[in-house]
Amino acid sequence: MREGGVARLTRHLRGSTTGVAAGMRTPAAGHFNVALARSGPSLRCWTPAACNAPAPLLTALSRGFLRVGHRGASTTTASTTNDSVELADEVAKQGLVVKAAKERAKELGESPNAYARDEIAKLLELKAKLEAIGCADGKKDKKKAESLEGGGGEGKKDAPAQGNTSSLEELKRVRIEKASALREIAEGTQSPTSTAGFMPFAYSFDRSDYCEGLQERYSGLGAGEDDEGGDMVSVCGRVTNKRVFGKLAFVTIQDVTGTIQLQLSKGDLPKRQDADGVEVGSEDCFGSLTFAEMKKLLDLGDIVGGKGTVRKTDKGELSVKCTNFVVLTKALVPLPDKYHGLKDQELRYRRREVDLLASGHEGMARRALLARARVMRTMRDHLHHCGFVEVETPVLHKQAGGADARPFTTHHNALDKGLTLRIATELHLKRLVVGGLERVYEIGKVFRNEGISTRHNPEFTSIEVYQAYADYGDMMKLTEDLIRESARQVLALILREEPSSDGVAAALQGLEYQGNTLNLKEPFRRITMTQSVLDKTGVDPFQVWTEGRGAEPVLEALRRQARVPVSEQDAVEIQAACASGPGHALGCLFELYVEEDLIQPTFVTDLPLALSPLAKPHRTEPEKYAERFELFVCGRELANAFSELTDPIDQRKRFERQVQSHVEKRKALKEMDSSDLEDLDYEIEIDEEFVSSLEYGMPPTAGMGLGVDRLIMMLVDAPSIRDVIGFPLLK
Repeated sequence: MREGGVARLTRHLRGSTTGVAAGMRTPAAGHFNVALARSGPSLRCWTPAACNAPAPLLTALSRGFLRVGHRGASTTTASTTNDSVELADEVAKQGLVVKAAKERAKELGESPNAYARDEIAKLLELKAKLEAIGCADGKKDKKKAESLEGGGGEGKKDAPAQGNTSSLEELKRVRIEKASALREIAEGTQSPTSTAGFMPFAYSFDRSDYCEGLQERYSGLGAGEDDEGGDMVSVCGRVTNKRVFGKLAFVTIQDVTGTIQLQLSKGDLPKRQDADGVEVGSEDCFGSLTFAEMKKLLDLGDIVGGKGTVRKTDKGELSVKCTNFVVLTKALVPLPDKYHGLKDQELRYRRREVDLLASGHEGMARRALLARARVMRTMRDHLHHCGFVEVETPVLHKQAGGADARPFTTHHNALDKGLTLRIATELHLKRLVVGGLERVYEIGKVFRNEGISTRHNPEFTSIEVYQAYADYGDMMKLTEDLIRESARQVLALILREEPSSDGVAAALQGLEYQGNTLNLKEPFRRITMTQSVLDKTGVDPFQVWTEGRGAEPVLEALRRQARVPVSEQDAVEIQAACASGPGHALGCLFELYVEEDLIQPTFVTDLPLALSPLAKPHRTEPEKYAERFELFVCGRELANAFSELTDPIDQRKRFERQVQSHVEKRKALKEMDSSDLEDLDYEIEIDEEFVSSLEYGMPPTAGMGLGVDRLIMMLVDAPSIRDVIGFPLLK
């Protein structure tokens, strides 16, 4: 074999500096074999002449990362049958690789044959080898070879065939080999302490600019123009597109801000020679790949870094003309479909990182995460300017308190004590107000062991705010301001405009959510709960409910008014609620018939006192109502607030009534043999430490709790709460 053929390419890939690759025999010696660098089948050249056909064989070498080694002439005849089986397996495997590459090309909008030309060349070479040893049809001859070996079709059923390897597994195996090749190159040209990274899994990279920043800075460049200053820039990101045109290639990378194109040419990148070391195209090589290595070893999804000057192509695409190019992280599996995203909804939630890669910068997952960060910062900034202090309270509680919900339970081994995860942060925050912190808030996780739906997740984020010397009217204003300012900031983020711009103001007035147009610019509507139920059903439970008659008077009034249909399930729920009194009946009718119709932001005020064990009695009707409101948007509760109860004696009585009401409701459901009984299968206890703290005296205080996840759902038009939680709980 002439020097500069297979041997030179092999030494080029493996960094060999010897005249002939180890173990290779010269043409005069007769036969040699070309084996895949990974374990598995081999391709064999049976004559010296066959090895002098450079184009297809070198293509197979470059794409398959082949090594050259010795095989004795005595194996030529004896192993013909085994060779046909092995080569047929390789043809089948490579066919899957070609198919996957063509499918990927269609997704990227490129020519399948052009995109997969290297894979096709390798497939043709393998088929040519089959023909060279008398196997014109790979599949047919594989079966024939199996029969000659005595295996037969039935006898081979349980043994996995090599040709059954999936295309994804094959691609992963090829990429692992590329990573190994990159590592060999790095060991000879890079230092692990270099800021340029150490291929194929770098320690760091010295980035000078982000993609979006470069796009803005050089927006004035005309098509075909270079940066006059010739400033060197270094960028890094994930490869989303790769196009090769002979000695020129364009690679599109994406970072957290956007995308930019890298222009790579054979003349600009370093050149390594066999025996003369490295000939670099610039003074600062930092272990760059050569152009040939880039073509062979770079795949979509790889994270790369490039350094060079800025120019615009003749078509007006801003590009970094790289003199140095390195692979910072080798992706071992291909990127998901960037145009259609993940079809499997559960997979999107379970593998959020894949969802982010598939949906890109404009996808729901990314938009929701960035909106969450903006909302958190906006709330903190607003409350800071209002004089509030952010605090943290325990997640593990002795007993669940601050809400009526089924808790998660756990056990503390060292203390040998049963504990619950908090269902609210309320009671500890109010104890801090007793201690003299007049304005406090906490943003944190809350856990409720209840049903899962598009609006409910067992683990969710809430913000609770408490202000001394204020009432629920003050909380209405604060709640409205927090929501409006959060919406303004998120819309500015989405529209890429200033929060004070006319575009953001218009979007605030016409926010689209699941087919509804919401107006967050105007003051929110206010209506009492009793009035909302009366308007919808024509019934006021406080007027018709009678002691000892249960739900009968309320159901009769509903049927007489005939404004809403009363289903059998509705009747069961109303009957259970009426067992606890007219206040619970009012709350039940509101949930069944009113709540879902509240589309525009609406403060529902003056809730029943029986449903508000922590709120002050209403100033004008203290026997019926509490000074409390709930904010509803698109039929969903978004916030809850009230003038806090500060009377420790009344507080204890309320807690006792709440416990008694819970017991009565469970009893009623049990008598009806209702499946809803499971939802109330938990105990309610009085928090003695909280009641004791009130005895020291708590100033007049108002408090508010808001569901952060639901707010983000509304701002980014997400249909499910799982869309806005990074990693929601799944089965």
